[in-house]
Order: sequence, then structure tokens, then C-alpha cells
Amino acid sequence: MSRAPQPLPSEVGSRFVVGDALQAGVSRERLRRADLDAPYAGTRVLAGSELDHLDRARLLSARIGDHAFLSHTTAAIALDIPLPWRVLCDDRPHLSVMAPARAPHAAGLRGHSIEATLFDVIRWHGLRVTRAARTWLDLASTGLSIDDLVIAGDRLLRWTEPLCSLEELARQLREHPGARGARAARAALPLLTDRSQSPRESLVRLQLAAAGLPRPELNYVISAADGMFVARVDLAFPEYKVLVEYEGEHHLRDPLQWAKDIDRFNLLQSLGWICIRVERMNAASVHAQVERALAQRGWRR
Repeated sequence: MSRAPQPLPSEVGSRFVVGDALQAGVSRERLRRADLDAPYAGTRVLAGSELDHLDRARLLSARIGDHAFLSHTTAAIALDIPLPWRVLCDDRPHLSVMAPARAPHAAGLRGHSIEATLFDVIRWHGLRVTRAARTWLDLASTGLSIDDLVIAGDRLLRWTEPLCSLEELARQLREHPGARGARAARAALPLLTDRSQSPRESLVRLQLAAAGLPRPELNYVISAADGMFVARVDLAFPEYKVLVEYEGEHHLRDPLQWAKDIDRFNLLQSLGWICIRVERMNAASVHAQVERALAQRGWRR
């Protein structure tokens, strides 16, 4: 019967680089024991550990060294920038170095050597990550659609918690005019707004624009005749008194919230607004409902 493996030194932790463990006095024989897995060459984690995307990025970054930094979709995940599901399904971290250094290489890694400066890289919760504006430009190089870039860009500009400015995004395009994906980024730039509060709002707004409808106001405040606050709605066409609200699952599952929503919409209707409520399943056809409502109020193509 084999003896139980010796406990690892506390400074090593549950996820570590082999070189760090050796320096802490852990033997190579101990690193080969069955209670440790090797997700990447030169790394170890406790057997059975579940690693998310950023866990993998941390391991690889520690193994490669401080000259590497998170970029592209991995930087976007770290900065909480919304990405399409097809991108999130790829668990290979993106790590970059500054040119002319050679791109890092390892199984399960997407390495890059990019034209960047120290200004383009920040510390974010202990990780070296590309700045928000640079991350957006790099996302364009991964093949994201214009709509995807708008959704990501809207999050960066969000007025309640901006990660960068529109000018910073424009500057990235001026400084890297020939970057891969720059054409898509340039097409997305004028479509961005700082008023969107969610990817769903951005998507609905883009669908309305694609249908040739007027540009709505986002997170529009509606007041009563006496100036009293009534509601802040997702999208509104004030000239025609038409509004659109996206109903998330919590609106449907919470009876108290549902009752409040009904009272709120009844009040808005009493003030002369046409209220269109959009659920996840019919969001793609919302433009038809909006067009009918606008036509009722006199809008013509």
C-alpha cells in the first residue's frame, strides 16, 4: 500500500508552476503523484480541479512569465466584456507579448506577438491585461461580427461604469489602421452608444436599425406632466410615444415583480405611450411590432 502524499507547502497553493514548487522545496517525485494533474506542461493543480478560462490563463501566464499578458477574448472575459456564446465555448486562453518578441507557444494556448506599448497593458485583479480600448480592437481580429463589436463596445462606453471613451476606441483605429479586423471595427464605431445597459438592449437597437426604423433613445426617462418621475425604459421613441422593454426571466418568475410591471405599464399607457414588451424568444421580430406602433403614430418610411 502506497503512502499518502506529503502535504504541499502552503505558499505553493492548489494551482502552481512546477518551477515555483521546486524552489519551495517540493521534490520532482512529489510532483508526479496521482493527487496532482498537469493541465499544461510545467504546471500542476490538485487532481479533479475544475478550471475556468481565467484559471487557465493565470496558470499559463505564470508559466510564461511577466512579459506575457492576457489579450483578445481572454482579456475581454477578465474585463467582463460580453462575448457571443460560440467564442466563450473556446477555452484556449489568449496570451500576448509585445513585438518583436516571439509569440508564446504551448498546447492549449493561443499566443500572439502584437504591436503594443506598456500603456496598452494594465493590472486588473492581479492579472496583466490589455486596456479596454485595445482589447476591443483585438476582438475585431478574432472574427467577431459588427453586431458583436457593437455589443462589446456599448459595454465599454456604458455611462454608469465606462471602461473607456469613444475617443480611445477611435484612437486605436487611427494608430493601427491596418490591423486585422479594423474594417469591421470602423463600421461598428459610429453605431456605439454609452446608453445601453445590457447586450440585449444593444441587440434590439441594432435590429431596429437594420429594419430601417428611427434610432431610439436608450434608458429614456419618462416623467408625468408635473415633472414627477414615472419610469426609465429600455428603448423609447419620444416623438411617437412608443417604447420597448425587454423582460428578463426574473420579470416572468417573480410574481411581485410581475405585478409591479403591470402597474407600471398601465400607468405608461395612461400617459399615452404604446408599450411593447419583448421576451427573449421573440426579440428577433420586435422590429415588426415597433414598425406597426410607429405607423399608428404617424411615422412613415
